[in-house]
Amino acid sequence: MAFYSVQKPGSKGEIAPFLRGRIKPLPGIEGMQSLPASPALAIWDRDGNLAYAGPYSEGLVCNSSNSFVEPVLDALTQGRQVSLASGLAVGCYCAWK
Repeated sequence: MAFYSVQKPGSKGEIAPFLRGRIKPLPGIEGMQSLPASPALAIWDRDGNLAYAGPYSEGLVCNSSNSFVEPVLDALTQGRQVSLASGLAVGCYCAWK
C-alpha cells in the first residue's frame, strides 16, 4: 500500500508532522482542479480501479471515528472488493475556489 499527497498550487497547507516522510508528494493529478474542497482523498484498489473519492470524514472534526476511509482501507487490505458509492456529507472543508 502506498500513500501520496497532492496540494493545490500556491496553497500553504502542511502535512501533519507524524505523516511527514510517510506520504509521497505528487506535483498534481488529472482532474484535481475539479475538487471543490479539502481535505479530500481518492483510494484505488490493486487493479487500479477507483474505490473511493470524497471527503476524509463527516462533521466538523476529521478523525477515524467518523471517517469514510478506514472501512474502505480495511476492506481492500482484506482482499474484499469495494464499490464506489456516492453520498452527501456535511463538514468543515477549506474551499479551493
